[in-house]
Amino acid sequence: MTTDDRQTMALSYRKKADESYVVALECFEKKHYRGTCNRAWYAVFQLITAAAYEELTATPGANRPNWAHEKQADLFKEIVRKRGQYERYRHFMGRIGQMLERRYDADYRVPDEPVVGKEEAEQSIRLAAAIRDIFVLQNAGAA
Repeated sequence: MTTDDRQTMALSYRKKADESYVVALECFEKKHYRGTCNRAWYAVFQLITAAAYEELTATPGANRPNWAHEKQADLFKEIVRKRGQYERYRHFMGRIGQMLERRYDADYRVPDEPVVGKEEAEQSIRLAAAIRDIFVLQNAGAA
């Protein structure tokens, strides 16, 4: 994969992440908490994927355009370690895994099971905002 290909993929995933984040906020406003958890997860997933294309040399493999959901915390760890920011952001690794579990609950549990409510949706929004701060604002400052 060429550098230009990696930049194209990164830009595509950043655009998707922006849209997913906006939709997560809209879902939250409308009290669609399952949708909030889903879209907030994808905002994080897409941001980490974009950063991986920009900052790492690895590729997803197996003719895939992205890495598996379960790989996101590891990619995040690798990216912040490469930036020399591991200690500052290491607490996010477990939170990323928890967010993925919330997304699974939101998407796959029976609709009237009370597993995803306002509190869980707020946690997902807050984590998505924090990850955006790390990957979007820091990149803007570097430009």
